[in-house]
Amino acid sequence: MERSKKKLSFSRLFGNKRFSMVFSILLAFVIWAVMMYSNTDDTQSWRIEDVPITLEYTNSAVEAGYKIYDTDKSSVSVSVSGNALTVRQVKAENLDVVATITGSVQKGNNTISLSARKRSGSMNDFTVTSIDPGTIEVYIDIPAEKTLPIENGISASVADNYYMPTPQFSNETITVSGPEAEVSRVVRAAAVYEFNAPLSETREFPAQVFLYDSAGEIVESPYLSASLSSVDVRIQVLWQQSIPLQPTFVNRPALFSNRYYTLSPDSVTLAGSKDAFNTLTSITLAPFDFSKLNLSTGSYMVEIPSLEGFTSISGEKRTTIRFNLSGYSEKWFTVNEVSILNQPTDRDVEIYDQSVSVMVVGPTEDVEALEDSALSATLNLSSVETTGTMELPITISVSGTNACWVYGTYKVAVDIS
Repeated sequence: MERSKKKLSFSRLFGNKRFSMVFSILLAFVIWAVMMYSNTDDTQSWRIEDVPITLEYTNSAVEAGYKIYDTDKSSVSVSVSGNALTVRQVKAENLDVVATITGSVQKGNNTISLSARKRSGSMNDFTVTSIDPGTIEVYIDIPAEKTLPIENGISASVADNYYMPTPQFSNETITVSGPEAEVSRVVRAAAVYEFNAPLSETREFPAQVFLYDSAGEIVESPYLSASLSSVDVRIQVLWQQSIPLQPTFVNRPALFSNRYYTLSPDSVTLAGSKDAFNTLTSITLAPFDFSKLNLSTGSYMVEIPSLEGFTSISGEKRTTIRFNLSGYSEKWFTVNEVSILNQPTDRDVEIYDQSVSVMVVGPTEDVEALEDSALSATLNLSSVETTGTMELPITISVSGTNACWVYGTYKVAVDIS
């Protein structure tokens, strides 16, 4: 009775479709395993995908300075054959696929053959049968670099009466590096930015730096690298205004009119903050000494002083003062006596020659009316502390006219004891 029940149970079990399917799969696996292990001498092929490519340089390539900048692929498929039991265990890490760069390659694009080998320490019972593909395309060149000044490519204008000096960049140069052929294409660099409206105030902003070839076209290359891609820019916007120059004089006769001289230029254009111009009405020049003016030379250069906080837009550093001495004459006179001022009470002073020849310049009528007695000479000893024989300057005065002046400087020989 119990046997009947067991038979009935196995019959029902194999009649179950799910059990039958699982049992069939297990049985097939067992049969495959038995066949595999009973036929270990069979040779089978196996394909490994995505095997990385290693780039190697020969000594001659290193000496030539070659560098690979690009390849069309970084991995390939490798087919191997070997023992059926172990060949399917071969993986990408068991293989080295090598592209060898020699000194005979050319700059530019090259086709390089690939070779494959077993990696050291890997299983030995398999053979590499093929590489797919068997070659790669590489771009080879010699590394190069150049440093260029960053030019001004800022497009901006200013509102009326404003001035914009050259923009200031946070970096003045850029270094470009990459393949020699690509670097040689780059001839200039510029920071580029465009404003759509006139500026009336100082602006700070970043500007992109572009590289250009000899034709003025932008150089774009995946192989080039630059030390920077942009620079910080500062555009200073200043108020501008023309300021007159104001001459001053020493030893100028009282009746010498302003109409007898001109300045060229007579003004300069300055830039600065708008408020700073509220107190600036003119620029005073260094005094011109009439003792340097005679009929032989009618023009003189005078320095224009620079003013703190202002920039000269017009750029003049000097102005020329020209005198119109038409109707003027010059004449020599003789001073027969030199007066001494501030003589120390404990010193003896002797002037060796009291007679001094002096040139006077002035309107012809005034000069002709002068006599020697109209001129006087004075020796001032207030600042003289030494003793002995020396030459000291004297002061010449002209009386009886407010239109003439003395040309030149004069000295007398003096003994002080």
